[in-house]
Amino acid sequence: MREFTSEKGATLKKYKHANIEIENGWYSVTILGGITRQVSENKAVNEEVGKLETMEPTFEFIIRKTIEKPEYTANFSYQFKIET
Repeated sequence: MREFTSEKGATLKKYKHANIEIENGWYSVTILGGITRQVSENKAVNEEVGKLETMEPTFEFIIRKTIEKPEYTANFSYQFKIET
């Protein structure tokens, strides 16, 4: 995320996935879900630029390096469902 640029943001929007490189070790991962306001600019045929605001489902992954193996608390039966 330190090297996040508008080009990387455009790629994420286009392909809807991301890869990150992290060093070997133990990590705790928290997944947050919700709806966030997204603003995009659109250029019309007459070259007029307009802004479009939408609410989009969003997942945020918080990855923290730990010294020891973290306790396993995942719930794989949890339904990640965001209703708008």
